[in-house]
Amino acid sequence: MGGRLSRWRYLLLALPFLWQLGLAPWANGVAARPLGIPFAMFWQIAGIVFASACIALLYWMERRAARDGADDGAGDGEGSGANAGMGDGAGGR
Repeated sequence: MGGRLSRWRYLLLALPFLWQLGLAPWANGVAARPLGIPFAMFWQIAGIVFASACIALLYWMERRAARDGADDGAGDGEGSGANAGMGDGAGGR
């Protein structure tokens, strides 16, 4: 059940798409000029920040899930990698 529910977090990647595609007609009709720039340009800049935040949140969630899955000791590097078996046969010379 946990793996199935964890797939829902990938919907975060759809939010920036909906931000740009779904709300662009509304943003084009706004006459306000925040920071002295047209609202449509401000909306695009805000969309970049929003998309970056969504991707960062998904990255954080993925790292947390990977860390929680590695708590059992598997994959911590003990007994594997470049230093595994370094003392075998080399110290007898």
